[in-house]
Amino acid sequence: QRQYADLFMHELRLPPEMYCSEMPNVFYNRYLYPILCKSTAQRDQLMEYLHEHRIGTAKPYHDIAMVAAKYYGYKGDCTVSEQVANRVLVVPNHYNVKEKEIHYIAKCLKNGLGKIT
Repeated sequence: QRQYADLFMHELRLPPEMYCSEMPNVFYNRYLYPILCKSTAQRDQLMEYLHEHRIGTAKPYHDIAMVAAKYYGYKGDCTVSEQVANRVLVVPNHYNVKEKEIHYIAKCLKNGLGKIT
């Protein structure tokens, strides 16, 4: 997955703020490939565009504040974290994805961002 993540980064050439960066001396295998959109609306539009092109996506953190409030007593005091959680879109990068599919996903991501940005 790491090699495909590098391929995504090379092909997409997104602004640095759209990537989830690694801290120094930390290695993440990139089994998920998160993209940080400018807004929840942009994330949802991009998700819809990718689904129209038969690319599955995920919003893994969109309800994290609600879950944290319900089960852990979260009081809404991490607003920046909530904003980030509501803007993350994950695209496929698991072990079953083939290299040609990575190229297709990257192409669709670029095209989708170009149409909705």
